[in-house]
Amino acid sequence: MGNECAVYYKNIRKSVPNTLKNRSLYLNYTKKMLNDYEKEHDSFSYDDLVADLGEPGEVCDSKLLSMDADSLRKSMRIKKAILYAIVAVIVILAGFTIYALRDGIHQTIYIETSGPFDPEEVG
Repeated sequence: MGNECAVYYKNIRKSVPNTLKNRSLYLNYTKKMLNDYEKEHDSFSYDDLVADLGEPGEVCDSKLLSMDADSLRKSMRIKKAILYAIVAVIVILAGFTIYALRDGIHQTIYIETSGPFDPEEVG
C-alpha cells in the first residue's frame, strides 16, 4: 500500500469506534478497497483519494449511519454492563482485603506450654 493510501487508511482507522460490531471486517474491507484503488490509478495524491472516496471521517460516519440504532444501543449496553461488573469485582476484592488486613492486625496468637520449653523434646 502506497504512502497516500496508508495515511488515508490510518485516518479511517482512527475514526472507526471500538464499539463497532465488525470493526476488523470493516477495516479489512477498507484496506482491500484502497489496494484496488491503488491498482486502478497509476499516480494519485491524498487529495485525489479524498475527492474520489470522501473524507475519512465521512466514510466512517456513513458506515455508522447505515447501522441500525438497535445494534448500537445493544453494544453500548453490553459495554456499560461489563464496566459495572469490573467495578463491582474491584470493590468486593478491596472490601475483602481491608477486612482481612484489619482482622489480621487485631489477632493475637497465644501458645500454651505445659512446662518449661525443652528443645531436645522437639527434635
